Amino acid sequence: MRPALLLALLLACIAAEARAAYVCAADQCQPPSCFCASAQSPLPASSGLPPQFIVLTNDDAATVITTPAVMSMLSAVGRNNSNGCPLPCTWFISVEYTQPEYVQLAYMSGHEIATHTVHHVGLPNMTEIVGARQWLNETAHVPLERIRGFRSPFLLHNQEQRAMLRAAGFSWDSSIEATWATGSFEPDGQHQTWPFTLDWGVPLNCETGTGNCSTSERQPGLWEFPLWDVQNDDGSVVASMDPAPTDGQPNITELYSTELMRKYTSNRAPVGVYLHAARLVGSQDVSDQYSAFFRAALALPDVWVVTVSEVLRWMANPVPASQYRLSCPTPTDMAFPSGHFCLAPSSGCLQVQGGDASPSPSPSPSPSPSPSPSPSPAATASPATASPSPAATSPAAVTDASLGGSTDQLADMQPVGGVQLTFVATGGVAAFASKVDGACSAVAALVGQAPATCTVAAVVEAAAPATAAATATRRLAATEYIRVTLAIQPTAATAAQVAASLQAALQDGRLAAALAVVGVQLAGSSTVSVQVLSAAVPADNKAAVGVGVGVGVGGAAVLCAAAAVFLVVRQRRRRQEAGAGHRRDELPVSAFLVQEQAAGMGKSKVSPPPKGLSLTVKAGPTSAPQDPVIAYASTPRSGATPRHHHHDTFGGAAARAPESPVVVAAGRVAFVAGQPQVAPPAAVAAAAAAAAGMAEPQQAPDPRERALDELKKKLVAHREAEARVKNLREEVKTVKKDYDKTEDDLKALQSVGQIIGEVLRQLDEERFIVKSSSGPRYVVGCRAKVEKSKLTPNTRVALDVTTLTIMRILPREVDPVVFNMTQEDPGKVDYSSIGGLSEQIRELREAVELPLINPELFARVGIKPPTGVLLYGPPGTGKTLLAKAIASNIEANFLKVVASGVVDKYIGESARVIREMFSYAREHQPCIIFMDEIDAIGGKRFSEGTSADREVQRTLMELLSQLDGFEKLGKVKLVAATNRPDVLDPALMRPGRLDRKIEIPLPNEQARMEILKIHASKITKHGDIDYEAVVKLADSFNGADLRNICTEAGMFAIRDERDYVVQEDFMKAVRKLGEAKKLEGHLAYSADFGDGGKS
Repeated sequence: MRPALLLALLLACIAAEARAAYVCAADQCQPPSCFCASAQSPLPASSGLPPQFIVLTNDDAATVITTPAVMSMLSAVGRNNSNGCPLPCTWFISVEYTQPEYVQLAYMSGHEIATHTVHHVGLPNMTEIVGARQWLNETAHVPLERIRGFRSPFLLHNQEQRAMLRAAGFSWDSSIEATWATGSFEPDGQHQTWPFTLDWGVPLNCETGTGNCSTSERQPGLWEFPLWDVQNDDGSVVASMDPAPTDGQPNITELYSTELMRKYTSNRAPVGVYLHAARLVGSQDVSDQYSAFFRAALALPDVWVVTVSEVLRWMANPVPASQYRLSCPTPTDMAFPSGHFCLAPSSGCLQVQGGDASPSPSPSPSPSPSPSPSPSPAATASPATASPSPAATSPAAVTDASLGGSTDQLADMQPVGGVQLTFVATGGVAAFASKVDGACSAVAALVGQAPATCTVAAVVEAAAPATAAATATRRLAATEYIRVTLAIQPTAATAAQVAASLQAALQDGRLAAALAVVGVQLAGSSTVSVQVLSAAVPADNKAAVGVGVGVGVGGAAVLCAAAAVFLVVRQRRRRQEAGAGHRRDELPVSAFLVQEQAAGMGKSKVSPPPKGLSLTVKAGPTSAPQDPVIAYASTPRSGATPRHHHHDTFGGAAARAPESPVVVAAGRVAFVAGQPQVAPPAAVAAAAAAAAGMAEPQQAPDPRERALDELKKKLVAHREAEARVKNLREEVKTVKKDYDKTEDDLKALQSVGQIIGEVLRQLDEERFIVKSSSGPRYVVGCRAKVEKSKLTPNTRVALDVTTLTIMRILPREVDPVVFNMTQEDPGKVDYSSIGGLSEQIRELREAVELPLINPELFARVGIKPPTGVLLYGPPGTGKTLLAKAIASNIEANFLKVVASGVVDKYIGESARVIREMFSYAREHQPCIIFMDEIDAIGGKRFSEGTSADREVQRTLMELLSQLDGFEKLGKVKLVAATNRPDVLDPALMRPGRLDRKIEIPLPNEQARMEILKIHASKITKHGDIDYEAVVKLADSFNGADLRNICTEAGMFAIRDERDYVVQEDFMKAVRKLGEAKKLEGHLAYSADFGDGGKS
């Protein structure tokens, strides 16, 4: 009796934190605010049968590819709900890569919108959770009160996460898997649980999934809508999401039909269909199988396809299927600034790419964005049927929820496998939709993989300017850009090998050629990136987690084995002494094995503690005495590894966590590396018979003795290994201390003053010729940590003051004059604010904007785009204003240069500034250089003059060299302006330097009318204004004069103590300025370039 008791205590030690029984006080948990977890329908049996709900969900970004795929699948069903309502879906939207117009399309089509974090990270923090809801509300314009639910990426969840959801005002969560199994809360497929609130904890066994939970957890009012696993009739799990059956297994239609009939003929718990749209994009056959299931399901009586919130609404007020009425969704509460759908790009409707969540401000981890009060979904409807509920839960009522245990350190966890290929291509997203399959097949074939291994993760516009002018800029271009992200999950090679193949194909041009065959044109090799995605814990924690799990599991197994051997040996000796024991060659197995059913295949599992050891023994009939019986020990799964599915952005295939085999040898359990070593089933049968008091079969002693000896050796080896691990830990601590001390010493050395130098050239791998700031040149060495590949000529470095060793690379020095050029703010000037110059604007945009936005147009025609543009004309006609419009309406760097400010009194300094200016522009291209008053340094050269004149001429020659020298300008454009084109040097005016000359003349009468109306639009006016009368008096006025008319008119109004301007004010102002214009001299502000001033 005592050995059995000790053995039971041993097993209890292994499962020290076994789950407590789920207890829900029905008298304290009353609907609609609280629901106990139960397999019993909320509708009393006496009231009739409940409706059979089917809930379809889709995870991840809503894009031009994924959204139509889901809509098309539902459309292919060919039938609606029995009352005519379309089939809805609950969309769990992750913000990154989402195009807001498709969120709006889904919501306005009657679908439900829920959150899936901003950046699709595992175990997200409050910022990720609340920020996604805020973005869906502020950018996609989904009403805040309609965003009630959440699902965690990769289904990674914990109690802290649910506390955050409750504190932030969410109504429900759908991240916990539900698996039916003998002895669990859901004993079989006919008794699966309905959704429940977390007032009394979670009864489901989360340890079989991808998170942790407890029956002692308390989150009052927060609903849990489980993810019911797809399981075979024998209880084996196929998948939680995106089932991908192999050949010989039931297809998707058959799997979900089986799930439906289990519930339809029993308690009618909801059926969940959980997918990623990427699965539909990658295979039409998969989409057809989903459609076929819904078509067959809707043919049954009382079957409804609804949203998650609709199920919870029904549970709050359950009615029989005969009385159930589903209202068709007609959302009218989505507000837009423009009153219509948001078709990106437009103001206030941006797309998140690469983690940029602008224009919304950075979300705060406080629960402030949540609505107040937030009604419970149990008492509210989906977009179709909304009704207030007295059980609303205010965020203020739940502020006591614990938000401890920050998960920021897991924000960069990406448990995704495979290879990600991202590239920019020409063309629009709509055109690419027809090339999806071809692009994937081409890339897969290039790396020797099957087409099915490639899926399209995202297709977005590569550039989406937010202003109307930027939209106009895009219309000017004949070609658009898109950024395409492909995911490859290789089967015939490793991810690293596939990535290397893609890199090689990129370098030798095979990738571009393969895509070109299917009609996809790369925008350039520099736009292509290849990334290997691995399922891993954060880098900082890898070693600690690996050592902790390895030592913990190994130690626990050996400890349990040692204890078991000790008990068994002691019991054997006592029985031998009493004459009633087993023979010398027989040892009993543990009582745990006796629980297995020898007559039929059975499976028993001890629920492990969160960091314990799970033992699963498989037993059953064998065809021969030599057939093996194997036990498996499953180490605790990493929080980053899903159990029954490879849950990622691309909807990959299923993957299971590996199991480490252990040996059952006459009751002893030990780890064995590699393939499992097995014990004959006769040994197990003998031990089971002995424990049951039955006759014991004969056993050979030698195998047992050998097994015992092997176990002793392993115990000794384990002790030695444990001692080595302990020594290694001490050595690591010592090495870390030495490393920290060395770093401190190095910092102390670096704190001493250092000399600035410039690398001239590299002599060999270790030595460089460096010119110090004081003038001398030295041959010096280099610190080991400095990247020698970056020590190119003209690189600025810091030299040790004593040894002159290169200590670190310094950033490039930018001349202060050039730096100040970059600080010029052009302001928010739009082409629409410039009147009377429509033809000049067209020519300027063709010469400057078009080559920067669509250079391939010029390459296709076979011409070289213009290098520079000259704007000439009288003062005040808008030359500078045009340059400001270019700078504010194109995504390029802008340098504003006043030519007279470049001239320096020191010889050679002016030319050096010109070199620095063009060098900076090349490093920051695309870049536009606007040089005002170009005649200050671009005047005609002459043989005689002072030293100052010669310095100006040297500056001109440097400018000519930069414009048309050996070094190409690339995406650098020069826009020059002058009032005196007649004095410019012919070498500067020739084609290849200033190719296009655009005259900005005095405005004619129509142009003056447009300019005057633009300036007067901002003035407070009273009565009708006769602009034509004002313009007729403003003959020979330029744009600046017309703006001055409005200023003088305002001054007259202030003089008369009025806060508005009348017609008489304008008339007096134009007369006053007309008198002043008579004082101006007359100059010829135009020039004859031989082509009418244009080229």
